[in-house]
Amino acid sequence: GGTSAIPQTIVTVDLHGDEMPPRPRAEPGLFLSGRLSRDGKRLAIYLAGARNQIAILDLERGTAARLTSEWDNANPAWTPDDSRITFGSNRGGGAYNIYWQRSDGSGEAERLTTSDYNQGAYAWTGKTLVYTDTDPKSRGDIWMLSIDDRKPHPLVKTAAAEAAPAVSPNGNWLAF
Repeated sequence: GGTSAIPQTIVTVDLHGDEMPPRPRAEPGLFLSGRLSRDGKRLAIYLAGARNQIAILDLERGTAARLTSEWDNANPAWTPDDSRITFGSNRGGGAYNIYWQRSDGSGEAERLTTSDYNQGAYAWTGKTLVYTDTDPKSRGDIWMLSIDDRKPHPLVKTAAAEAAPAVSPNGNWLAF
């Protein structure tokens, strides 16, 4: 019989633990993750559904707009200047590869990587994207892509399953 969505509301708190005014709701769905823009004014959310999509919530205006509407898309990550969202997508079928699109929704999504294995965008440090590639032989690795030369390089590639990389605010540390 289909799926049902539990009504969800975005709740924000300040760093003192005080609850802020209610935030906008996106269209009904299951929110799997969200990433705040660096200026704290927008939230990129990953919506699960028949087709997984990414939406942008404007927290000041109380509006929501879909960034993607085709294929399956996941793991939004803001570029350092908040001008673009990077994400994994299976556009064209097959594995999720990394794309980016202007965060205001203008223009088309542009493919940044090509892999036979699923990839997920996670974090930026300067002009470098940190992402995962789930090669079944090594069970998942952390890669980086400089936006200047667009050449991917493995960062952490071992027999263990490396996942969910996060870069420290000063760009000196990686947690995964």
